[in-house]
Amino acid sequence: MTEKTEKTPIQLSSEVARVVDLEAVVLRSSSVQFLGSEAGPPTAPGPMVIQLQHKTSHALNRTAKLLDVTANLILSARDNDESGPERVVIKAEFVVRYSMTEVPDLTDDHYRHFGSLNVMVNVFPYFRELVHTSTSRMGLPPLVLPLFKIAKPASAKAQPKPSSQN
Repeated sequence: MTEKTEKTPIQLSSEVARVVDLEAVVLRSSSVQFLGSEAGPPTAPGPMVIQLQHKTSHALNRTAKLLDVTANLILSARDNDESGPERVVIKAEFVVRYSMTEVPDLTDDHYRHFGSLNVMVNVFPYFRELVHTSTSRMGLPPLVLPLFKIAKPASAKAQPKPSSQN
């Protein structure tokens, strides 16, 4: 009698990754908001605590052998600690297109974990650049986001972390 072992999220994701090639990363929409009260250029009193949320969804076109994954990201930055007032909110929606060498019979869980893992790794540098540029243009010290770390693949919310500011 053999026991069936359940596949990990990384194993499920890698089954999709084996058959896809990155074709395009497109910024579909974004919004940037400074929530300070000053009339002039905003200033942040010190390091900010950031909180990042992300969510992905996918659309598979078996005939065209295309996989489109939509990634929605929301960043909020607070003064000094998690209980401080929100100072910055940045939202972005990216669509990532992958061509497929073949279209294996995979489950929604495969694509869900692929979105949470691989797609976020593909999209995150674009979002990091958007955040850095946007906060700089707001007159704030540019927020430099940490690396996207794969710790809890099914989680939609990262732990708050202090940002580095240059």
